[in-house]
Amino acid sequence: MNKKIVFAAVVAGFALPFAAHADVKVYGAAQSELVSGSDDAPDATADQIFSRAGTGDNKGTAITAGQDSVSEEDDARGRIGVKASEDLGNGLKGIAKFEYRTDTTDNVGKGTLVLAPRDSMVGLKGGFGTVMMGRLKSPYKYTGGVKYDKLVTTAMEARGNGGMSNGAYGHSGFLDKTIGWNSPKMSGVQVKLNYRLDEGGTNGEAAGQYALAVEYANGPINAFVATIDRDDHDGNGQNYSAVKVGGAYTTGPINVRLQYEMITNENIAAATDDGKEGDETILFLGFTYKMGKSSVVVQFGQNTVDGNNFNDVTYIALALWHKLSKSTSAWIGYRSTSDVEGVIAIGMRKGFSS
Repeated sequence: MNKKIVFAAVVAGFALPFAAHADVKVYGAAQSELVSGSDDAPDATADQIFSRAGTGDNKGTAITAGQDSVSEEDDARGRIGVKASEDLGNGLKGIAKFEYRTDTTDNVGKGTLVLAPRDSMVGLKGGFGTVMMGRLKSPYKYTGGVKYDKLVTTAMEARGNGGMSNGAYGHSGFLDKTIGWNSPKMSGVQVKLNYRLDEGGTNGEAAGQYALAVEYANGPINAFVATIDRDDHDGNGQNYSAVKVGGAYTTGPINVRLQYEMITNENIAAATDDGKEGDETILFLGFTYKMGKSSVVVQFGQNTVDGNNFNDVTYIALALWHKLSKSTSAWIGYRSTSDVEGVIAIGMRKGFSS
């Protein structure tokens, strides 16, 4: 008998018993954009803070100050992941997930890593909601936030460009070594809580941080309040706290979104936040009009910082988005971050799952 057939039969023999009790799903996305950019930043500091070459989920090609560029980019959309779910009986499910980022344009996730870590967790799901442990999605990031930004992970996205906060405590990155609980939905209300235990109180461990969100979703209405806090647990004056409120309304082909952030950042490095120390407010407005498989997206943001001598920054984005299928999209769009840079992008994205 052919050795390949024997091998396939052995693998199937091992896999079938597990497949009968567990559901395993492989999924991901590939994306590429052609981006033409013009840098107008008045100084190097502004370039560092507002740039598509930012930290966390942001990834793009930095434009040299005062120059133009043309590049091919993924903008942090390329990813691959695996999810597992097992029915444990009595209304319980065991769940697990590992997800990684990889750049479609060069097959490198971040730095020298082909697969750069996104979120990973193990947990239980039941009538009490969902309990998770691992590297988790932040309720601050995923309540409103990146879900409100219809241009997220493109060169026109709001985060880090004057429309939403950047960094691990804002709308980029994930929360390491964290315990999370998502409540069941009750009359349209859901509570999401993440907490990190004190593991010795070192600055590197960022012990004691938490994120909390309360969201209401019912029919055409969505509303929320969310907060994230990183205490000064080691006495070095490093504090970060943010509160945001927002809401969205859908009527026919029209969807309108609003979010307002209030941030206090004391001595947190640019790698963990967005580098803008002091008090900060960020207003985001989004408007989408659907026309069959196409959508017109208009977004506006206003970033005001009281500290570090930053000027107010205005974010404007406009895009035409077209769904070629349920999992394949193409778009053309423009984004301006005032006094910093402007970009025009044409892109395509393909999602997949087993």
